[in-house]
Amino acid sequence: MTSAPGSNVLRDPITWIIWFACIAIASAGGFVALQIGAPLPWLLGAMVFSAIAMVSGVKIAGRPFSFPQLPRMVCVTAIGVAIGGSASAEMWSELGEWWISLLMVGVFVGITHCVNYQIFRRLAGYDRPTAFYCATPGGLIESIQLGEEAGGNAALLTVQHFSRITLTVALVPFLYLAMRGEAVGSAAGVSMDHGAAIGPLDVVILVGCAVIGAWGGRRVKFPAAIITGPILLSALAHGTGATEAQPPDWLIAVAQVIIGLGLAMRFQGMTRKLLIRGVGLGFLTVTVMLGIGAGLAGTLAAAGDHSFQILLMCYAPGGVVEMGLIALSLGVSPMMVTMHHIVRIGFTVIAVPLIGRRFLSSPEPPPLP
Repeated sequence: MTSAPGSNVLRDPITWIIWFACIAIASAGGFVALQIGAPLPWLLGAMVFSAIAMVSGVKIAGRPFSFPQLPRMVCVTAIGVAIGGSASAEMWSELGEWWISLLMVGVFVGITHCVNYQIFRRLAGYDRPTAFYCATPGGLIESIQLGEEAGGNAALLTVQHFSRITLTVALVPFLYLAMRGEAVGSAAGVSMDHGAAIGPLDVVILVGCAVIGAWGGRRVKFPAAIITGPILLSALAHGTGATEAQPPDWLIAVAQVIIGLGLAMRFQGMTRKLLIRGVGLGFLTVTVMLGIGAGLAGTLAAAGDHSFQILLMCYAPGGVVEMGLIALSLGVSPMMVTMHHIVRIGFTVIAVPLIGRRFLSSPEPPPLP
């Protein structure tokens, strides 16, 4: 009888040992980061320890690191439910207060994309399709796929977009640590669990938000559907009072470890030279994007449109999952932050390809003076 696809892998004890060893290394990183008071310790510690182990060539039972995507996807839906759990009946009345900053997301995408393109094209010397799609400030999978279809270099696209997300995730908590002058996130004892008792019906509702939200989000092609679907369903459930329960803190900590491990795994197989150069360019472009975001946040904050700290989080160029998780951990209006990042990815995925088709088929514009 023919085995089902993947069944041999599931029956291989060495594979299970490797997976558990990867989780153990990532968990150790989270624990160490927690002990030293690092911001967002479970996510950043797991990511750093896993990345160091991979770059150092650590092998487990003679094999390289490996970890399946399914656990990460499950953890992402749990984070989505937790983010949506910050919704309340009062939140719906606040939606109308976000329209100016949401419109400014389009300005942010336009400015950052233009500046990043010049960096990748003129400074790094990337070909036009690669530079154009490396420059997008969001839509990781979409940007890589669109860039490949346009004739771009897949390896460069991959390293630049994962550098963007990884560096943003690493830098933003430290920026808030500097601004607040104290530990942030779980390092400061911030709890994401509101303390409401979780009954059987609450478990059914929360799991339903995760499963149906992820499935439905993909069916209707939401940007970053695996997290936006659970966010929206969870926000609806909490905003209408169907439940007040949240995923427990221990589950959120586990999710952070798995997501941090998943981020580190993305760099596997890349040459050290490509990785170092890509991370260097990533640091430059992330710094530029954070600077542009800070300028927009400062302008809107001066006009009385929310606080600078909340708005800066709205314009940080990380992934929806990671930025929503950071906002949740820091207690910085997670629903507002997540909505802005969904809009950012929507602008990037819809508008940038339309512009790209015309731009890349036109003659090369002269270099800037």
